[in-house]
Amino acid sequence: MNTDNLSFPQFPSRESLTIEFKSDPKSGLPDKVVVETVVGLANAEGGTLYVGINDDGIVSGVRTPRWRDPDLAAAYIASHTIPPVAVVAELVEAGEGLDVLVIEVSKATGIVATNDGKVLKRRLKIDKTPETSPLFPQEFISRLSEIGRCDYSSMILPNTSYADLDNDERRRLRSFIRDNRGDSTLLELENEDLDKALGFVNETPHGLLPTVAGLLLIGKKASIRRFVPGAGAVFQHLSGTEVLANEEIELPLLRSFDALLDRFRARNTEVEITQDLVRIAIPTFSERAFREALVNAFCHRDYTILNRVSVRFTDDGLEINSPGGFVSGVDLNNLLTVEPHPRNALLADIFKRLGLAERTGRGIDLIFEGSLVYGRPSPDYSESTEENVRVFFPKCEADVNFFRLILEYQKRNGKPISIQSLMVLTAVLFSKRITFEGIVAATKLPANRLKRHVETLVEDGLLECKGSGSERDFILSPKFYKAQNREIEMVRQSGIGSVRNDELVMQLAREKGCITRADVMQILSLEAQPAYRLLRKLTDQGRLIREGDRRTSTYRASS
Repeated sequence: MNTDNLSFPQFPSRESLTIEFKSDPKSGLPDKVVVETVVGLANAEGGTLYVGINDDGIVSGVRTPRWRDPDLAAAYIASHTIPPVAVVAELVEAGEGLDVLVIEVSKATGIVATNDGKVLKRRLKIDKTPETSPLFPQEFISRLSEIGRCDYSSMILPNTSYADLDNDERRRLRSFIRDNRGDSTLLELENEDLDKALGFVNETPHGLLPTVAGLLLIGKKASIRRFVPGAGAVFQHLSGTEVLANEEIELPLLRSFDALLDRFRARNTEVEITQDLVRIAIPTFSERAFREALVNAFCHRDYTILNRVSVRFTDDGLEINSPGGFVSGVDLNNLLTVEPHPRNALLADIFKRLGLAERTGRGIDLIFEGSLVYGRPSPDYSESTEENVRVFFPKCEADVNFFRLILEYQKRNGKPISIQSLMVLTAVLFSKRITFEGIVAATKLPANRLKRHVETLVEDGLLECKGSGSERDFILSPKFYKAQNREIEMVRQSGIGSVRNDELVMQLAREKGCITRADVMQILSLEAQPAYRLLRKLTDQGRLIREGDRRTSTYRASS
């Protein structure tokens, strides 16, 4: 049988990080190829191996007897991996007399190897195509940290000593705690007790020795450079192709943080508005969001990688890069919903006690809020990879009237708006008119959680609901459009597909107070004569009252 063009919709069409195809030629599929592929998937994100599908997605069928028996295949894999990898295997009929062995591989909770000692990992190459390649010994700590089995920041590195900690940095740390309203009880401790309380040192048979966290926060510069060479940061400011600043900052973490914050403040411009007789500054970038994103970069980065945290200003926006991908269980779709679990647990705890990090671990909410509250797009994490987390804050004008709407709402309710409600409102803002399903897709939040927030926003008058049942759409409050003299746009959004032309005109008249023929031409996309006839009909019906002479006629609702 010629299988060159056979493909089946029940199988994926291409390979990915979690999907691998293996053909089973007449000469047989080598056992070690299957075992090594399973190990690679287990040491990455898990996934599915399809035996009997070519690399191009064409089904060619499984032939080898061992791989045609799911129980035998699962047993063979378990006996040839250390520790044994338990897979779920199933022989699936593909049609045309062909079968495919589908092997489901779970993500390992440790590091697994083949029984002959090969440790491999599934990765994406630069061109985004997958490959199974060696997981080298120097990557083991990184992998274990990623899946929460090892806290590198709490480890003691060889050849370090208590003398590697700097007393001047310790004094600076105490000042930082006072300035940032950190844990004040720490200020009452002597130096050695302070180091123990924060986990800067551990007791060993050789005396007190510094942890990685201790070196990072109060280590001497020479010691940091020697033992944690990837620490520190890079700051860049680019304008087009011109490099305005390019600095390497080789300092302990708190000093690096302050240095980057100073450079951010020097470049972050503001405009002022007046709200209820109070002057309020609207920054180009939210400082609180920047602080939280920078804390995340330092706290959750992989310190076994030699690259540094980088902050880059460009004409398009602000970018923060952090070495190491997302920790296990975190991806682009669940950033705002997944339970926080840091890569460096000790370092994260220290940041909270110093008053640097958000104490609930939900700093990601503040990062998003800092953009959304001003009616700007969400921070963009889409360019993150398994080697790097990148967050980009687009540089764009604030929507002042949206910001005012939020301020009024918060004042009326006496509390800040929730991040979920804020995401709903900005989804409606950017779409102008959107269904509930559209809101779910735009926010990537669970529908059952969003439903309550949408209903509350409608009840509170920030959203208007149009239609009923499954046909419901949502638009922003008329108050938002009126503040910008955009009643025509508001009425158009209200009436799409649901209100006849005469009702749209009446609604516009009620919203604006009085309307002209030009208004009707704009809202209904009509020529002059049809617009005039519609206005005359509504006037003859007594629904509109005409005022002024022919050239300057205006129309208002009769009641």
